[in-house]
Amino acid sequence: MKSYWKKIGALVAVGLLPLLAGAAEEPPRGIVDTGAEPTNIQSIEDIQDLMTRIVGWTQVFFYIIATLFIVFTAFRYLTSGGDEEKIKGAKDMLIYSIVAIAIAAIAGGVVLIVKNFLNS
Repeated sequence: MKSYWKKIGALVAVGLLPLLAGAAEEPPRGIVDTGAEPTNIQSIEDIQDLMTRIVGWTQVFFYIIATLFIVFTAFRYLTSGGDEEKIKGAKDMLIYSIVAIAIAAIAGGVVLIVKNFLNS
C-alpha cells in the first residue's frame, strides 16, 4: 500500500511541475545591463584559446579522478578477501577508470577537430 501512495505522490509531483514553470517571470526585452564585465573574446583565435583551456582543465580533472579511482579500486581489490562480489565491483571500477582516461584523451582530439573546422 505504501508503494501505491508513493507512486501516486510522484505522479502528482511531476504533474505539478509545469505550474512552477508558469510562475516564472518573463525576462525583460531589449538590451539589459547585467552588470557583467565585458569579455576579452574578440576573434576566433580567442574562442579557440578558451576552448583549449577548458578542455585542458577538464582533462586534468578526469585524470585526477581516474587516478583516485584506480587507487581506490586497488584498495577494494586487496581488501576483498576473495569475495567474488567485491572483486567484481573492483573490476567494474577499474573499467570506469579506464573509460574516464580514454574520454580525457579523446577530448584533446576533439579540440583539434573543432579548431580545424573553424579555421577552414
